[in-house]
Amino acid sequence: MLIDEKFSIEKSYRKTRTKHGLRIENFQGLMILKCHEKIEQIQWFDTLQRIKDQSIFSQQHDFQSFAPKRYQQYVQWFINGQSYMETLTRAILSAREEIFISDWWLSPELMLIRPCEDDSMRLDNLLARRAVYSREYFLEKLIFLFCIGRRHMYLCFII
Repeated sequence: MLIDEKFSIEKSYRKTRTKHGLRIENFQGLMILKCHEKIEQIQWFDTLQRIKDQSIFSQQHDFQSFAPKRYQQYVQWFINGQSYMETLTRAILSAREEIFISDWWLSPELMLIRPCEDDSMRLDNLLARRAVYSREYFLEKLIFLFCIGRRHMYLCFII
């Protein structure tokens, strides 16, 4: 449930068409929550209203943004893919404990720095070089993280 500036909660029968219901609406859509008892409806309503009142995302912000300004944040702007891939390579090579990668479909054969004489700058080779534990543990964790391309990732790392 996303709490944004359009987030609203109503509990009247006219809005919910249920005896003990809540109507919850935000920019994503509308949801009717049906409760068994009146006390449940009141508890849910009070809790959600309190969350809405305390949330920074339900308030108005500069430039009609959903999020407030944040200060002292580490941000780096990339104009092209080359500078991003070089920075990513440095980050992978300097990792000490863990590397978390979130991607829709990530190919392990991705060459991070081009041109390169050999395959040392491929993503799979860089990750394997940074693996602290045994290869089996590393593979298990890596396969778990890449759930979309699971078979492809497994075959690339096993071979």
